[in-house]
Amino acid sequence: MKYSFRFKFDLNIYSATLYQLIIAILMMVLTRLFYYLYNQDLFAGIRVGELLKLFWGGVRFDLAAVFYLNLLFILLRILPFEFVNKHSYIKLTNIVYIVCNGMGIIMNMADAPFYRFTSSRTQWSYLLEFFEDKNAVVIFGGHLVTFWPVAVWGIFFIFLLIYLSSGVRIKRMTFRNQKVKFIFSLLMLFLFSAITFIGIRGHMRRDFPLAVGDAIQYVDNNRDISLVLNTPFTIIRSIGKQHKIAVRNYMSPEQVATYYNPVYTGSADGHMNKKNVFIIILEGIGSAFYETFNKIQVDSVYANNLMPFVDSLAAHSYVCTSAYAQGRRSVEGINSVLGGFPAFHPLIYMNSPYNQNKVDALPFLLKPEGYSSVFYCGCNKGSYAFASFSKAMGYDRFMGREDYGNDADFDGHWGIWDDKMADFILKDLDQERTPFLASWFTITSHTPFNIPGEYKGKYRFPDNTMEQTVEYVNDVLETFFEEAKKKKWYENTLFVITSDHAFNMSNADYNSPNTLYRIPLIFYTPDRSLMVKKDSAVVSQIDITPSVLDILGYPGTRISLGNSVFNDSIPHFAVNYVYGLYQIMEGNYLLQFDGEKSVGLFDRMEDPVLLHNILNEKPDIARPMEMRLKAFLQEYTHRLVENRLSLSPVG
Repeated sequence: MKYSFRFKFDLNIYSATLYQLIIAILMMVLTRLFYYLYNQDLFAGIRVGELLKLFWGGVRFDLAAVFYLNLLFILLRILPFEFVNKHSYIKLTNIVYIVCNGMGIIMNMADAPFYRFTSSRTQWSYLLEFFEDKNAVVIFGGHLVTFWPVAVWGIFFIFLLIYLSSGVRIKRMTFRNQKVKFIFSLLMLFLFSAITFIGIRGHMRRDFPLAVGDAIQYVDNNRDISLVLNTPFTIIRSIGKQHKIAVRNYMSPEQVATYYNPVYTGSADGHMNKKNVFIIILEGIGSAFYETFNKIQVDSVYANNLMPFVDSLAAHSYVCTSAYAQGRRSVEGINSVLGGFPAFHPLIYMNSPYNQNKVDALPFLLKPEGYSSVFYCGCNKGSYAFASFSKAMGYDRFMGREDYGNDADFDGHWGIWDDKMADFILKDLDQERTPFLASWFTITSHTPFNIPGEYKGKYRFPDNTMEQTVEYVNDVLETFFEEAKKKKWYENTLFVITSDHAFNMSNADYNSPNTLYRIPLIFYTPDRSLMVKKDSAVVSQIDITPSVLDILGYPGTRISLGNSVFNDSIPHFAVNYVYGLYQIMEGNYLLQFDGEKSVGLFDRMEDPVLLHNILNEKPDIARPMEMRLKAFLQEYTHRLVENRLSLSPVG
């Protein structure tokens, strides 16, 4: 006896097309459910009723995505010609349907693990970053291996799409005469065109079509916006929109000056301490991994303390215990640390019209003082536009995988292993003219979380985990500093250790809009010329440039969107952008702002996971924070667009 699990039924070409579109919408819903279940620990506290509301709101975005993806399929099916009923033609349209909707499934599924890194749905700008790397295909293959359960479920959903959609057999329609048939075909052409147009727009009003920002109307917590959206929609609707920023106009320039002043005056005595400067940027290793930094109000239950060497270094350093990243991506972190200005999502500075702006970045400012400069990263030169960005900021050299020159030490994905790159840097710096400015961006603590074979089995966390790579990076840094101590340039060097962004943790203490931006920031001088202190003032990545210049006693006046952590006469604050909201942290408080008005105020120390909105209870605290944030955004956007991020003549 033969068994068949395939079902078959007959429909005309228009009913079959509608049926297949419904199946495509079902796949959107199922992949959203997978997205939620995969990241359920990061969406803690959502009740069933709230989840249903989010999914119901997502239907509008699913409809739009399905009609975007199926434009060609629908067009091919509704042409008013006789050949559309031919078997070979129907087979062709089914292939188009499977390819287009299969791509939609792949986008949604691939985005599930990456929510843990970006806290948002992928947009077009993310893809531009990724495909700038010539090793993108190999990197993607590595992700498939690392996140193989996601890949298996993705294949399952694609087969389910094929199975459900192929059950329909298209039956030729009969008409009294050709004239009636042609008129009916034209009516169906008009009807499907109208449905497609309305589906893509998301409504029948005359205003703007459905946009990514519309998802906010379905959520009570902005964290949940990603559960309303789907990835095909966010990618399609963000094409071409990452290049420019909106100029903010909240107040007069005179009012701005009362809350924020980006013109920074240098050292009064004019004497400069020309120390070497070495900035180490650790990929994704946020404050949760350190004993020094993983305390908010009380010890975090996540206290793994995987960076004991860096903690030991911090004990002899000036440490900022409330440091914040500007964004959630490496390109945003590098922009802020090395350039000294933010690039809030979805702006990619090097893909923007502003990429030739004059910027008062450290290399440009220090070059006239006799400094040479070099940026090290074991990645390919095209990765994340690091090479081009370092050149735009004034670095003399970029040293990457190609310059390392030995692919026997290539990790197979991103670049040269961190331990091998550390050895290369130490040898290369021996040839560098002093004083120098050097920056090193580590890469091994990035997915697919692999470490060199000789380190396997050494650590307490299992292979292919973020925690294991953090343990490895700690060892790399310990060895690096042990060898650096033997170098003649070591004693006269200022080391700055920070991170580009933090990694999403499953623990709630490090998964709120407050804590998921917290990063280490350490200023260390081997000659003990810098005071040892734990400073709890709020600071950010853009404060690194003015802080370094303060330590060096730089005499020049310049534009600095950040503030020196050593200057107690000015307010210290940090600004970032999360879930469609701007945030400003100042003192013990965090204010959320939607671009027009404040929507939340929280005590970031007593309430680190932001459960209690006290905006209405403390207007005296919220008001000046909102004004400072507005002043910052106004200055930043005007100076970026108008090429005024430097006091030096443009050109």
